[in-house]
Amino acid sequence: MPFTHTAYLYAFEVPCLPMVRWLAVEAGVSAAGLGLRFLGQAIAFWPSNTAADRDLLEAVQLLVGTAGYRGWDADEAACAAVARGSLPLVQYLLQQKPVQPHGKFVHLAAKVGCEDLLDWLLEWLVEQPVGLDSLGGPDGSPYIPAAVNGDRDTLTALRQVGVPWCSQDVVACAVKSGCGLPVLRWLVQEGAPVGSRREMAHAIACKPEEDRVDSETEGWLLSLAAAYEAGMAS
Repeated sequence: MPFTHTAYLYAFEVPCLPMVRWLAVEAGVSAAGLGLRFLGQAIAFWPSNTAADRDLLEAVQLLVGTAGYRGWDADEAACAAVARGSLPLVQYLLQQKPVQPHGKFVHLAAKVGCEDLLDWLLEWLVEQPVGLDSLGGPDGSPYIPAAVNGDRDTLTALRQVGVPWCSQDVVACAVKSGCGLPVLRWLVQEGAPVGSRREMAHAIACKPEEDRVDSETEGWLLSLAAAYEAGMAS
């Protein structure tokens, strides 16, 4: 019985690059019948390390360029590649199927902390008609995941390019998400929106017992929120 496109399902599930290579090159099995969400899910579940990323890139190139798979969800696949922190894969996918730029790409890149990918995505966004205005929305501020990771390099990169804060309560969100005090101080120093007293009090109260801020830090945060609230009202 000849192989069909379903053989690629198994090859990516294993995952096994030699099998993908054999199916696409030696056996000439078409991947045209694969579904809309296959590529995004395959990228998300492929093991993550440097060698695996190289294998995944080749496997995707074989699937698309040799086996004729064209029916994938471009946005889902690109987001999955960004979430892996794989710049070569992101570039390849966007060359094959351009997508509408949006802030989720930067949010995911900030979360994974890949500077090369983040720099490239920010440069790419700036060149698009929507520019940095596409950031924020339902994805929230891209500063939050970087702050929670304590990733000062990513935070600095976002500021240097002029990425907007995208939220009126960045500091409160960072507190609620478990951000450390040094990064909280950096956010305040850089002028991040603090949030209202109510938002800050809620953020502090939501922290787990073992991660609660001390009374001095709590007082500092609430005073910042009071000053921010007063400034917004004036």
